[in-house]
Amino acid sequence: MNFILEYQNELLALVALLIIFYIYFLIKKINHIIDKKEADANSFAYSTLKPEKEHSKEQLPTETKTDQQEHKPTTRKVNIKSRAVQEHKKIKKEDFAEFAGMKILLAEDNLINQKVILELLSHSNIEVVVANDGLEALNLLKTNKKINLILMDAHMPNMDGFEASRKIRENPEYDKIVIVALSGDIAADDIKKMQEAGMDEHLEKPLKIDALYDIFYAYAPQTALNVEEGVTLCGGDRTFYHDILKEFFKSYEHAGEIIKTYLQHNQIQEASQLLLDIIGLAANIGADRLHDSAQNLRVSLQNGEEKNLELLKDFQNNIEDVLEEIKEFE
Repeated sequence: MNFILEYQNELLALVALLIIFYIYFLIKKINHIIDKKEADANSFAYSTLKPEKEHSKEQLPTETKTDQQEHKPTTRKVNIKSRAVQEHKKIKKEDFAEFAGMKILLAEDNLINQKVILELLSHSNIEVVVANDGLEALNLLKTNKKINLILMDAHMPNMDGFEASRKIRENPEYDKIVIVALSGDIAADDIKKMQEAGMDEHLEKPLKIDALYDIFYAYAPQTALNVEEGVTLCGGDRTFYHDILKEFFKSYEHAGEIIKTYLQHNQIQEASQLLLDIIGLAANIGADRLHDSAQNLRVSLQNGEEKNLELLKDFQNNIEDVLEEIKEFE
């Protein structure tokens, strides 16, 4: 008894220590049980959420060759000439007068956007025909000739710009018409869809005046004949000028193919002589680009240069443009 009283404090400390160890091992056991139950629960959840059977690659539905072909773009591609845009000052409304004589079709259902573009071009002598949707644009194309460019809103009622563009590209009669998408969509996938539909360029909304000017500059028709210059060279007599044009057409309608045949048979002298005749006449009728291209080809032939085929193609394009404008001259 005296022993217990003497070591009472030490015994109490030992008991307390034993109690602590007991509690520690009890907590570990409880945590182990909890962890096991959570693991079992998670295992159950996974087994109930995952598919009963996982498909292998062979079992997954695959796209057939026919399906792949149907997804490919089928819009006809056209090759429209453009010229490089030069550096310029900040564009103003008055600068659009440079494109006087152009005729454009504005396909846009938003009345505010219509008014903005019409006001911007109001004193430029650019003719603007307005359509409120894609279907109306197609109908207006049938009744309005000599349209150079279409500003096509991508998203419109009745028929959107994508479908309208695809239908336009189905008709070879419209191969020289530039289609410019108007859209706030600027992601790469959106631009690709526009190109696949047959749209040649894209202008972001809201429209920026400099960007519109650059598009007009790149695709504005460049006349093959400087009529004012030609009439002046004919003493101001327009009737006389008209007669010369008709004679030129009659004499040189097939000149492009004739010169090509000469070159294929290495008849350089004959080709040079025909080009010399055209060079002189082109200057007299105001066909400056034809004059320059014929001169460049003739010099190249005489020097035996290797770029004759490229220059021949340029000459053929220019004389075709001149002949086309002569046919339409009034």
